[in-house]
Amino acid sequence: MKALAAIKNWLIKLGLAPLQSEQKPALQQLEELVAWTAKTGHGEEKSKYYTHPHGQYADFKDFDTDRMIEDFSAAFSSQSQSA
Repeated sequence: MKALAAIKNWLIKLGLAPLQSEQKPALQQLEELVAWTAKTGHGEEKSKYYTHPHGQYADFKDFDTDRMIEDFSAAFSSQSQSA
């Protein structure tokens, strides 16, 4: 839930909040997808965005975040247009 609060604060700073009730499920789905991607990066079931380790501990540097943003943006923009 900390991530959801951080995203909400970020959206407020960008002037994109408050969220409409129909936007909240998509935001929660995005949060879960990002968390799953980060969690599975080093495991047996590697994320398709995982590149290679940049240190001893997992970090977002270990992922192709540019491609992740492009893919997630496309998926969620098409989802919001169909709603």
